[in-house]
Amino acid sequence: MGRILGGSMNWDFFDPTDMALVLKLTSATDSGLNSEVQNSEVRGGQEHKKYANYYYGGSLKANATSCLFNLSYFEAKFGVDATLGAKIESSEEITVAVAGTITVTGTPIAPPAKTAITGTYRLSTSTSEREEPITFTGKNATVSGLTVGTVVCVKYWVTDLTAKNIIVPTNMIPKILYAVGHANEFDAGEEGQVNTASSKVGEFQVVMPRAQFDPNGEISMTSSGTANVPLSFEALANRGIGCNAQEYYAIWSETTIGAEAFDTCTGIGVIDGDIDLKVGATSTINVVGKYSNVAGISAVSNDLLSFTSLAPSIATVGLHTGIVTAVSAGSATIECSVTSKPSLSTVAVATVTV
Repeated sequence: MGRILGGSMNWDFFDPTDMALVLKLTSATDSGLNSEVQNSEVRGGQEHKKYANYYYGGSLKANATSCLFNLSYFEAKFGVDATLGAKIESSEEITVAVAGTITVTGTPIAPPAKTAITGTYRLSTSTSEREEPITFTGKNATVSGLTVGTVVCVKYWVTDLTAKNIIVPTNMIPKILYAVGHANEFDAGEEGQVNTASSKVGEFQVVMPRAQFDPNGEISMTSSGTANVPLSFEALANRGIGCNAQEYYAIWSETTIGAEAFDTCTGIGVIDGDIDLKVGATSTINVVGKYSNVAGISAVSNDLLSFTSLAPSIATVGLHTGIVTAVSAGSATIECSVTSKPSLSTVAVATVTV
């Protein structure tokens, strides 16, 4: 029976160079995975018969919508790093203490992309929305005609050392991160109901070793609601480890809470169970298991197994390594069993010659 995949997916994003966690997404209102493959029909002969489908150009994409705003999302989307310290527009109400002079409490600076230290002001009693420009020298701006006691509304720019700041470049090259997604799986039950956390039976995990964000997207804001942030990223090809390793986009895994390693194992066996050795030589036994919930066979780590030689004078074996050492001429049966489940067992035969 299948399981219920419930809720949105949480994502962790790591720097692929040192695997530092740089971004978390736990506020998704929705999320999804989308795989696409292009297809070309192979046709020919009389009646232009279809012989096969040729599949190519596969892709795997993920998307999510966050109900929370986080500037770090845009570091990944735009391929930039945030810094602390930003030019922020400030406003305050000032009562003129010296005729013809506006003195502010902050330290004015030039606005972004400007060199002159400017601001604006208007009388607090003015009904016009227009604000007149002023230029600061230090904290002071000279405005002729202002009398002592006049109240003015002033805007100017200051440096906020606590503000997080990113520069949106014209050439947006998104970051490539190591992405890991988690979603909860629940027991379908007879009626397919998900009522309590106790019905959670496992997790669905997605690993994208090379995930690149999409810089496109729109943030919509309304006067009567909150803004959501749409995010999407695509898996890039990653080469596995090994001489003949194939390239892949992602690894999908399914876990079961409380499951033991050999719960679904129906039997174990030895690959090349007839071992021929010269005296003094060694060989490592390779064991595989057959499982009821997956097709084919899977390798079993020797540290989960117990090995015993029935003729140690001819060949010895490491208890949890499976390394056979030839001692003298003859034949020795090597028993192998799962340490935590001895009923799962098999044998190998070591034949030793001088």
